Amino acid sequence: MVKKFFLSKDFIKKLFVLTLICCFIMPISISFFCIISIIIFLTLFRKNKVNFKNTLANSTDILLSPVSGKAVNISDDKSVIEIKVPILGPFGLYMPFSAQVGMFEKYEEGNKFTRNSKRYSVIFRSKLGSATALEVFNSSFATGAHIWLKTGDKARSSANFGYMPLGGKIKINLPAESNILISVGENVIAGSTILAGIKG
Repeated sequence: MVKKFFLSKDFIKKLFVLTLICCFIMPISISFFCIISIIIFLTLFRKNKVNFKNTLANSTDILLSPVSGKAVNISDDKSVIEIKVPILGPFGLYMPFSAQVGMFEKYEEGNKFTRNSKRYSVIFRSKLGSATALEVFNSSFATGAHIWLKTGDKARSSANFGYMPLGGKIKINLPAESNILISVGENVIAGSTILAGIKG
């Protein structure tokens, strides 16, 4: 059975029980507000449907967008693409092409006086041997992305490997001589928009 939400079944069950309790012990106005809030919450964390062509699923020479959002920066040397994921989602993270995870690391920055900033770094290696690095930065409102990958994992293009609650930003470090096919300010769709053509 395909999961419809990024949240675990246990969490959803607890949320449902909490809603029932609120309906029984709280005034109608508060109960109504709680129900609406939970509906909005579940809508935000519903998995976004990814539409991609099967002909692209095993392609190793194109890079699909791993998230839905807006391209906010492209480096002068055309080697790095930055995409901002909006605070209201969709939040899903998807494989940019069929690959093996060469490395997965998590970093935390900050101190006891400031909120920790979490960053995740994933290196994808294609069947042709080229390496594409993906950096995931959490938003100011979230505790960090949830990523289910580990070093050595293999997955096909557009497979879901995590999500970014309340949005954030990603940086894609492309292999040398890649041909970027989007421009700054362009909206991209996970698993559908082709970001770049990859050589080798």
